[in-house]
Amino acid sequence: MSFTVQLPIMIRPSPPRFLNYGDTAHISVVLQNQTDLSVLLHAGLRATNAKLLTSQTNQQAVGYSIVLQPSKRAALIFPLSTIHSGTARFQFIVSTIKKETCAQFDDAIERSLPVFTPATSEAFATYGDICEEEVVLQPVETPKNVIPQFGELAITTSSTALASLTDAIISLYTYP
Repeated sequence: MSFTVQLPIMIRPSPPRFLNYGDTAHISVVLQNQTDLSVLLHAGLRATNAKLLTSQTNQQAVGYSIVLQPSKRAALIFPLSTIHSGTARFQFIVSTIKKETCAQFDDAIERSLPVFTPATSEAFATYGDICEEEVVLQPVETPKNVIPQFGELAITTSSTALASLTDAIISLYTYP
């Protein structure tokens, strides 16, 4: 004996495995009508830690209405961009309008995606000797197009010449 279970209408999102800070993505969603009737579907998306790219600003939810023929599928695209690093959560929903002639159907799913921090685009080191008799001036400037919440400025001084080998040792240690 076997059982087959399926919803009359289904929503299946196809998000990426991850997003990066500042990414713009187009998440596709497939709607499937498994009934013998044409149905008017309302599909929507609500997001946290993602900005939905619509004509209205600061909108946390967006939706579509579509008539889907019997036993057919349709794909919808939801454009969005990430806001912060961490986790972005998406709630997808599809529903029919309740009518006296037919039942109401709906489906929903929630997905979470990691939002990674940006990679370092600029790194440099300056090495040299300092002593009592000489003054060393090293200008430090903020790089252009910096993202304030990421990155760091690290200054290291040491009384031994081995400090200049730090980057070389790290490179050898992490070498595949």
